[in-house]
Amino acid sequence: MLPHPAALPRVESPCIKVCTLDAHNVCVGCGRTLREIADWSRMSADEQRLTCERAARRRELAGFAGRPEGT
Repeated sequence: MLPHPAALPRVESPCIKVCTLDAHNVCVGCGRTLREIADWSRMSADEQRLTCERAARRRELAGFAGRPEGT
């Protein structure tokens, strides 16, 4: 039996140490918003996973498919 998703360990940060915000306060390295970056350590594992999914979509829309390089 698999553990409940909320019981899973925290998600690794998508940060790739390219911490530069664009005009919309979105990091060009990981794709997270400034608010998501600030809130990361207080998010549940589920919230972190959702944040990673949203960040990946942003990166995809910006032309950077897949997970950030180096992670």
